[in-house]
Amino acid sequence: MGKLRSSISGGDKLVCENCGVELTPERIYVHEINGIKHYFCCEHCAHEFERKLRTVH
Repeated sequence: MGKLRSSISGGDKLVCENCGVELTPERIYVHEINGIKHYFCCEHCAHEFERKLRTVH
């Protein structure tokens, strides 16, 4: 899984799906997991979120 850097347009409020921190254009990582895009503040949160998904399923 590679990390992608993305931008968000003004007015959009996104939060990290792992830790809940608000995302900014400078601080957003998009990871596709099982065909669905998920948004994170950093690579660590993306990997932690994916690890949690694997333990649940």
